[in-house]
Amino acid sequence: MSTEPNAPETETPTPTPGAQVWVLHYTHKHGDDISVHASAEAAQGAANALVSEYRAEFEVPADLSNQDASEDWYELTNGRENLEITSATIQG
Repeated sequence: MSTEPNAPETETPTPTPGAQVWVLHYTHKHGDDISVHASAEAAQGAANALVSEYRAEFEVPADLSNQDASEDWYELTNGRENLEITSATIQG
């Protein structure tokens, strides 16, 4: 619900127990970032966006796609970063 004065009331959707979500875990020099996505494709898209943003900081071959790079990110960053996508089931 909004805390702004005169803002319309909005409801936060309630997760459905048993629904599957995909979790992207990004480990980097400043810590860990975790995001939850409604589909595997959305999680992969988020991982690809991270690779696109940070690939210039590492020696990633120019002909390697962001998706392929995301799958080998740990090796490409010499163990300094990691991208991992796992699925999870929402518990009731």
